[in-house]
Amino acid sequence: MQPESRFQPMFAAIDAIIWEADADTLDFSFVGGSVEEILGYTPEQWLGQPDFWESKLHPEDAGWVIETCVSASRKREPHRMTYRMVAADGRAVWLQDNVKLTIREGRAILSGIMIDVTELIQQRQHTEALSERNAHFHRLYDLVPIAIWEEDWSSVTQALRDLKAKGVADLRAHIARTPGFIDSLIAGIEILSINPTAVDIFKARDAAELIRRAPEVFEANKPGSVFLTTLEAILEGRAGIEGVNRMRRLDGTPVHIMYRALLPRLYERDARVILCEMDISEAHTANERFELVTRATSDVIWDFDIVNDRLWASKELKQTFGLEPEEMYTSLEHWTARIHLDDLDRVMRHYDSILHEGVDDWEQEYRFRKGDGAYAIVRDQGFILRDEKGAATRMIGSLVDITEQRQLKERLIQAQRLESLGKFTGGIAHDFNNLLTVVLGGLDMLEDSLGDDPERQRHVASAMRAAERGIQLIDRLLAFARQQPLEPQTLDLLTQAHEIRQLIEHALGARFGIQVEVSADLWLCRADPAQLENALLNLCINSRDAMPRGGMLTIGMRNARIAEGEALAEQGLAPGNYVAVSVADTGHGMDEATLQKAFEPFFTTKDFGLGSGLGLAMVHGFAQQSHGLAMIESAPGQGTTVELFLPAIAQAQRS
Repeated sequence: MQPESRFQPMFAAIDAIIWEADADTLDFSFVGGSVEEILGYTPEQWLGQPDFWESKLHPEDAGWVIETCVSASRKREPHRMTYRMVAADGRAVWLQDNVKLTIREGRAILSGIMIDVTELIQQRQHTEALSERNAHFHRLYDLVPIAIWEEDWSSVTQALRDLKAKGVADLRAHIARTPGFIDSLIAGIEILSINPTAVDIFKARDAAELIRRAPEVFEANKPGSVFLTTLEAILEGRAGIEGVNRMRRLDGTPVHIMYRALLPRLYERDARVILCEMDISEAHTANERFELVTRATSDVIWDFDIVNDRLWASKELKQTFGLEPEEMYTSLEHWTARIHLDDLDRVMRHYDSILHEGVDDWEQEYRFRKGDGAYAIVRDQGFILRDEKGAATRMIGSLVDITEQRQLKERLIQAQRLESLGKFTGGIAHDFNNLLTVVLGGLDMLEDSLGDDPERQRHVASAMRAAERGIQLIDRLLAFARQQPLEPQTLDLLTQAHEIRQLIEHALGARFGIQVEVSADLWLCRADPAQLENALLNLCINSRDAMPRGGMLTIGMRNARIAEGEALAEQGLAPGNYVAVSVADTGHGMDEATLQKAFEPFFTTKDFGLGSGLGLAMVHGFAQQSHGLAMIESAPGQGTTVELFLPAIAQAQRS
């Protein structure tokens, strides 16, 4: 039964839903008040459907609400519930339902008032969520391994605004002519909070000490300091800055910090600065140590990121090979493009095999083109890093120029080969010399017995000339084998230079230009003059043959000091003082293969019958037997230089 009509206007004015229902059946007998404003339903809709209230309860609340209501009604107890109903437009509306029970005409009647508390609930939920987020933030704030500073820079931004208003454009110049300006700005900063990590990083006893002594942790007046950089960033209108800086702990020890700061706008009211700092001292020390290692070695250190195809190389790449490291950073292709084509396929096959066969060590030798276009022989070695699946992700190693080492090794091998050839040749030469002595003796006796027979005399003379030429060849072989009897004397080549020039001019003829370059303070040397003359003639004749269309021949004489560890010393020349006598031509030169065999007996590039192949062998043996050294420098199209190092007489050096 509806209440009397005179109460309807009063119910309509109440900002709530007024209702009555049977306590045993929960059938509603009256609904009024602001039901349409709150839920969008009319009282007639509510009362026209027996289970209307139950059907509009929010699905998540319906069960416990009905259960609570039925239980309280059976006990004839008043109760209060806060739950959600679904409004006509689908919204969830929070209602606080205050229920009382009365007995009317022997029946138990429930009467209640539903108040819309949606806004209140949402505010409370927002507050709870905000509180939870704050709690979560504070947990992170305390736990993260990053120092976090929250500071109020209001006085700083005001000072910067004042400077800008005065037209100050150069902040650093203003600081330089205003003593104490930086200190006053720092003093005005208020540190609002710091987290425990900041206390740990800067070795403070607690947060209070770090806040009190905060200015000590950075060197503010240095041009590159964080503080000056930050001031300039605020003036430029930047929202943040980041970088790396060297700072100080409170115990005075240095600490390297990677920082990021969120900055206030110059003209905004909120002037808070949030500064995050990470201690990278260990990483900095490791990088510094690595930098020192790379500087201490002449090796090129490289690091190849296989996944991203990026290659890093140390600065020694420039010093050793004349290449800018930055040129190699983009791709492995920039590196492989410099490997000699004859070596590239072998190197790349090895690279592919270790990538896919699980091998972790890399070592290769190949020819590598330097910045000037010349090729160096290099040893490239390193190791591979793999991920948890075994896939290669990174290679680290070193590149060493072994060109000189390889050349020295090859020269040593050649010297050993020549030494073996010399011993073998010397033995044969002695045997042949004995045989030819018998032959010549027999020919002498035969010649005496022939009388005046001209025909027989001619044949015997021809045989004797052939035997004598054999003896000359044997002398050359013995010279190569360092078994030629020498008569060394003190020679003054400076005074003999003119005679040497005339000898060479007579041997070569007018088609060749001859130049003699002699040091004015040339030392005296010790050698067999006849064998030296013979060696020079052999070298000049070789040069003549290398210049069929004419050319320039240069005879050089200079002083040379050979120290321990020098390349010539590594080749067997004892450290000391020498007179170096050289013969240089502008002929066709020799390739590497020819150079390797040039001193070997019977090796010649001349046509058959035009050379014995003993000229350079004799020169080599003469230099060795004179306690010196012979060396050749030559290249196709660049001529040839042969230089003899003869021992100088120290006590007779010219002043």
